[in-house]
This record gives sequence, C-alpha cells and structure tokens, in this order.
Amino acid sequence: MKKRAFLKTAVKATGLAGDYLLDNLGKVSKKDITLKQASDFVTRVDRKSEEIILSTIKKDFPDR
Repeated sequence: MKKRAFLKTAVKATGLAGDYLLDNLGKVSKKDITLKQASDFVTRVDRKSEEIILSTIKKDFPDR
C-alpha cells in the first residue's frame, strides 16, 4: 500500500468525522450516553464518528 494514498484517505476520514463531531457539539443528551467500562463513557456521536472513519478507509482500502 502506498503510504501517501493511505495518508490522504486518513486525512479525509478524520476531516469528515471532525465535521460530524462539530455539527453535533452540544446536541448530546443523557439518552445518547452509554457506559463502555467503569468510568468510560461513549456517546452515539462518538460511535458515529468512528463509523465514518472506518467506512471511509474501507471504501478506499477494502482489504484493510
């Protein structure tokens, strides 16, 4: 795999996820929060931003 191509995809993926996070800033309610582990919380926004990153990478690099 070419490092430059992967870096370009990684930058695109984090940009898309960052935009999603910013769009949802201040819009998280208690019902959107789940407990991952003791004292480790995750929101629907966290999970969606991770999904955006992974799907963007898989789209450009299906074998990864």
